[in-house]
Amino acid sequence: MSFYKEQSSVNPVKRYRKKKVEDPVVEVDHEEKLYQEFLKDWAELRTHNEAQKIILDEVFEKDKKYIFARIGRKGSKTTTNIDIAWKFCMKKSRRTVYICLPTITLGKEVYWDEKRIQWCDAQDSHMYDKYISHIDKRELMLTFVNGSSIKIIGTWNEARGRGTQPNLLIVDEVQDASAEYLDAMEPNLAAKPDAICVMTGTPPRKRNHYHEWEERIRKNPNGFTVKYSSYVNTSLPHLKGWLDNKRLELIAAKKEDVWLREYMAEDCFRSDDRVLPDVSFIEFDQMILKLKSLDISSFQPILGVVVTDHHITVTYNVMIHSRFTGTQIYTLESQHINRIWNRSYEEIYGQMCEKMEEYSCVFKKSWRKVVFDETESFSDVISGITKARADMKWTKRGIPLLKEMILSNKLFLSTKASDIGLEAQNLLKEDDVRDYPILCAMAMIANEFYQAPCMNRYEQQHWDKMAPLREAGLVVNMPKQKFIRPYMGKYS
Repeated sequence: MSFYKEQSSVNPVKRYRKKKVEDPVVEVDHEEKLYQEFLKDWAELRTHNEAQKIILDEVFEKDKKYIFARIGRKGSKTTTNIDIAWKFCMKKSRRTVYICLPTITLGKEVYWDEKRIQWCDAQDSHMYDKYISHIDKRELMLTFVNGSSIKIIGTWNEARGRGTQPNLLIVDEVQDASAEYLDAMEPNLAAKPDAICVMTGTPPRKRNHYHEWEERIRKNPNGFTVKYSSYVNTSLPHLKGWLDNKRLELIAAKKEDVWLREYMAEDCFRSDDRVLPDVSFIEFDQMILKLKSLDISSFQPILGVVVTDHHITVTYNVMIHSRFTGTQIYTLESQHINRIWNRSYEEIYGQMCEKMEEYSCVFKKSWRKVVFDETESFSDVISGITKARADMKWTKRGIPLLKEMILSNKLFLSTKASDIGLEAQNLLKEDDVRDYPILCAMAMIANEFYQAPCMNRYEQQHWDKMAPLREAGLVVNMPKQKFIRPYMGKYS
């Protein structure tokens, strides 16, 4: 009589392993089927122009890792970026795509608000209904049915680009992007074997990182560069006539450099010097911690408001003044409100008050408020705000003072005020500062509140002597002043 259980002829371990091998095959087949179905729908959306065909071919057929597209305005750069992002996401599951623009505000206006990225730049929502599973409006992020995602970010809004690992990085308007962010972000592509970087933009007014990246990609064995004027966009029948008229208009206005640079994609640098230097940013949380480590009760909160017919710009700042350092301003946050035709001043100011109450939990002093109101109506509706000069003469003093504060490290900007970096980079001498609303607000604040240090000669000598200790983070007290000889006028 046998006490052993009869063994099955099929090993259960082998049966289990066989089942686990078959599952991924089904998943791959489904993924490929979904991709082929997407290609059919995608091909019916539009007819690609010459530049789009070449760029798409280099990315998906020739497997180039770095693409640099120098294309003029209205040259279908945005549509090309959307096509690359969608096709890349649908080709393989669980991929991550970042579309970077200089600021998150610009990304929202160009890609998000008109549903261009959500609808694959189509006229209706059938692509969205079929292939998008979730939308995060707060993070400006799309999630596809296969788990891939597209996220829109701003390079000036990010303190650094380290730590993220995208499969595809698309940098739109690269000429205005933060050079530091791109230098930190690009090495992250090494984390994924199939990672790709695509940069698009028009030539800048001055030589900057745009030309550096173009040259680097041109010399890269896995890189490809392309150049096309605005005339390459054949999807708009009226565009050629519009461009011809624009050329005559700009030449008549003695702005041929704008035509060559913006529409023909040619380098044509401006001879004018920049007004302001590049600015650096501090992470918002780090700035708050730094301010809390100091005597927080000595900081004066300041609200700066610029009101025009078309927009309202707001900056939230704190200021500290010392006779040893002069005025130091910390800009916590900036807001630019474009859509004001359907919102009352009281509603907009109510949101400002909510923001001021949040910061009042840290900064206890009452807020000082100053407004430059071109409409001369905001001040009538909202009381208790100091008016700046009605004319623009204060900018002759405010902009130079703002430059002085930047160069002497007396103006500190958080990452929530990132738009200032882009405006400081683009402002030229002949430009109207009102075209740069956040700089306009900051220049107004500098004009109203700037004060220089007021030390005597003996204190200044000691202050300069102890500069290395202050840079090391050590607190240095000023010594008592020595007696002065009554008739010689010198310190003994």
